[in-house]
Amino acid sequence: MNKPVLVAGLTSTLLLAVAYVGSSSEAAPSERDALATSVPTDLRCHFDAGDRAAFAFDSQVSLEGANDAADGTDRFSGTWTWQVERAGEESVLRAALHDVRLDQTLSRERVDTDELVRAPFFVKVDERCHFTGLGFDPTWSAASRRLVTSLFDGLEVVLPEQASAAAWQTEQHDEIGTYVGEYTAARSETDDVLVRRRKSSYRVDEDARQLGMRVQVLGAETDARFDTGRPAWMRRVEGRELVRFVLPGREAQAFVHRFEAQRDDTAIAALDTTLALANADFSSVDELALSTPDPIDPELAALDRDEVLAQFLARFAAEGRSASFGAARSLAAWLRAHPEETPALLAALRDGDLDPIAHASLFLALELAGTDASREALTEALVDAELTDLNRSRAAVALANHGVPSRASADALLAQARGDASGMVSSVSLLGVGTMARRAGDAPLRGELREALTAELERTTGAREEAVAIDALGNARDDAFATTLDERLHGERPELRAHAADAIGKLSPEVARPLLTDRLETESDPAVATAILRSLGRLGDASGTLSPDELALAARRLSDTPREDERSAWIEWLGSARTQREARVVLARHFPVEPSARLQQRIGAFVPANELRELSR
Repeated sequence: MNKPVLVAGLTSTLLLAVAYVGSSSEAAPSERDALATSVPTDLRCHFDAGDRAAFAFDSQVSLEGANDAADGTDRFSGTWTWQVERAGEESVLRAALHDVRLDQTLSRERVDTDELVRAPFFVKVDERCHFTGLGFDPTWSAASRRLVTSLFDGLEVVLPEQASAAAWQTEQHDEIGTYVGEYTAARSETDDVLVRRRKSSYRVDEDARQLGMRVQVLGAETDARFDTGRPAWMRRVEGRELVRFVLPGREAQAFVHRFEAQRDDTAIAALDTTLALANADFSSVDELALSTPDPIDPELAALDRDEVLAQFLARFAAEGRSASFGAARSLAAWLRAHPEETPALLAALRDGDLDPIAHASLFLALELAGTDASREALTEALVDAELTDLNRSRAAVALANHGVPSRASADALLAQARGDASGMVSSVSLLGVGTMARRAGDAPLRGELREALTAELERTTGAREEAVAIDALGNARDDAFATTLDERLHGERPELRAHAADAIGKLSPEVARPLLTDRLETESDPAVATAILRSLGRLGDASGTLSPDELALAARRLSDTPREDERSAWIEWLGSARTQREARVVLARHFPVEPSARLQQRIGAFVPANELRELSR
């Protein structure tokens, strides 16, 4: 699925990052490490008009730790055939999918398999194997276009500008965000060229950043094999990637993606030629409108309350906590068909009829349902004395993210922030006010909530209350709070400076970065420095803009601090500027003296092995 849908879904779930991202081979490293670091002088994608090829592909994305592959995995497999329509510096290939298998248990955006195979599409690809455009039949739905675009984004292995290069970097983009593909190439004993793409981090777009979404790449490599005797794209690509997604107030979720594609010309199929190139739609999927909500499954809608609750709880009995999202999504769909049953579900929770393992999923379902009835239920749960403080806090989080922000919901959250006897509920409610202020966009409600958040900060009487208020300002992602937060960043109490650093990191990069880097020069507290660095990392790649003073400061702090968490933060910050040679030099020189194997491995994600040896001298 593409980035807009990912961001829209992550507003409420964290779990819609079911996307075709990079991959890696588990067997290839030992083979690759033994190879020479020279490549042919003509490593390019060459196409001749009329040439044909077929590729079998299989991609599976699953939740890390999912117990049931049938319920915790999305799978997209099949074969595609392409024929070169036009050859040149930018070649055009007519392509079509066939023998498609599509299983969607995680993705909310449903794709019609028949549509995928019904009409061809066009692929534009340059000599560096970069996909420069996909053109679809105008009748294709946005969902189908996004799925195929995601597939090709994941497959993209971009060759160097200089064909003889053994190592290079290229900025690329997929449905999650922008990343720097770090490449190495070597020739195998069979004269094939083996290319490895590594990915260490993402720079997510503004919408995702405003949500506070963090993407942690825990391991991402793609290995591709090019046949020099038949240099039209790859012969094989395979791999594995592990990516974790984090949103404030949600449990982090990690996805494992296993991927392979293999050239198999015995599977070449005839191509429909009725779609002319001039009639293909090459619009970016980012320009397409978001899809409408999923249609309600008639079989699901036909269940009564007892049946749907039994089905809901059975998933947890079989899968444990990994069932949370799938169960919530299914229950939310049923609630959209039966909004009148919403109060009964809240009553079941109150009466103790639901296993505690399912409580969080129930509140997520109420949030995802997006109905007036579910909003009323969340508002009621927020003040329900029969519910635990934890469940009332869950209600606050869900209400803050529910549908279109409303004044009534904001008033309910503010009332609990100011007067609830539970410190947990009052704190989470105030954080929810900040979230709602961000989600209000340019509506008048945002201005009202901005004033309310400022008043809450001013009325605090203790460090704990002030820290929560600062965090709430951060949740608003509002540059209007920059001056207020900067004052806290220069305050006397280190714990409040750390909260301010985190909040400033959620403002726009052009506002936040100068405030954070200015304070970093003089900050003496290791915990605060770590918070500043993490916020700088959250702002995205520094794009080679670290000054000599900043590089010197990083080198000094790396060698001086005994704290592993602080060294980790400095390494991540330098890694965000990995396209800058001077930043890689600092990392490479620190590598031999870094006592943590984990941090050495992280440095290796930013500096290729051959450069580690060269730059550390």
